[in-house]
Amino acid sequence: MYDDFISTSDLFITEEGLQAGSKIAKKDSILLLTRGSGLFNRIPVCYVVSDVAYNQDVKNIVLKQEDVTSIKFLYYWLYGNKELLSSMLETTGIGAGKIDTKRFLNLSISLPSQKEQARYIHLMDLLFDKIELNRRINANLEAQAQALFRSWFVDFEPFRDGPFVDSELGKIPNDFQIIKTGEIPMIITDFVANGSFASLKDNVTILQEKDYAYFIRNVDLKDKKFETYVNKHAYEFLSKSALFGNEIIISNVGDVGSVFLCPKLDAEFNLQMQQNSD
Repeated sequence: MYDDFISTSDLFITEEGLQAGSKIAKKDSILLLTRGSGLFNRIPVCYVVSDVAYNQDVKNIVLKQEDVTSIKFLYYWLYGNKELLSSMLETTGIGAGKIDTKRFLNLSISLPSQKEQARYIHLMDLLFDKIELNRRINANLEAQAQALFRSWFVDFEPFRDGPFVDSELGKIPNDFQIIKTGEIPMIITDFVANGSFASLKDNVTILQEKDYAYFIRNVDLKDKKFETYVNKHAYEFLSKSALFGNEIIISNVGDVGSVFLCPKLDAEFNLQMQQNSD
C-alpha cells in the first residue's frame, strides 16, 4: 500500500493509497509529468525519493546502472532543460500532450566526468535546499494571510464590540451586506483553448527574446518574472486571451485555485490557455 499518488496536476495524498492497475515508481527515479499541463507549460520534473503511484500521463525513468551518469545528475539536467522537453510533446493523435519517447531517447546530452557531475550535484543540492526553505517560509506567510482574512471576514474579530445582525451566513456586523458574486459588475472569460494543438503549433512560437507581446504562464505569475514572448501574428491568434492588466487570474487546471492579480507590463500580453481571467 502506497500513500503518495502523482498525477499531471500535483502530488496528492490519498486515503486509499495505491489504486488497482496503477504503476509504481520506485525511489531514486525521475518522473516527467506531461499531459494536462498545457502545450506550452514547462514540463514538471520530479525526483522520487519514495515509492509512489502514478497515472498513465507520467513517464518514469530508472537507471539500470550508474557507470555513465547518476540518476541525480540526470534529474538536474532534465530540470534545467524543461523547455527542450516541451518541444518533444506530441501534437496529434491519442498521444497529444505527451513526450514522444522515441524523440526523448534520441536526445543528445553532453556529460562531464563523474567527478564534475558530483560537484554539480552538490551545488544544486545546496540551491534546492535553499529553495525548499524559501517555499516553507512562503507557505507560512500564506497561512498567516489566510488566518488574517478569517479573523476579519469570518470571525469578525475587529468588529466584535459592534452590533451584529442575522444573515443567511449567520451573524454579521450590521454595516456588512450579503451579495452574490454575480451581482458584482464584472466580466468572466473562460477560454479553455485558442485552438487545437496542431493549430497552436502552426501559429504560436514561444520566444525567449523580447518581441511584440508577452506570453504569461502560471509560473511567470508565481515568480513575477515575465521573460517569454510571442510575435504579432501569435498575439492576434491568441486574441481571446489578451490581457490589459489588473485582471484577476484563476488557474483552471494543474494548480487549480491559484489566484493572481495580473500586472501592467510595458507591452501587449496574452494569458496562457487553460486559465480563467475575471
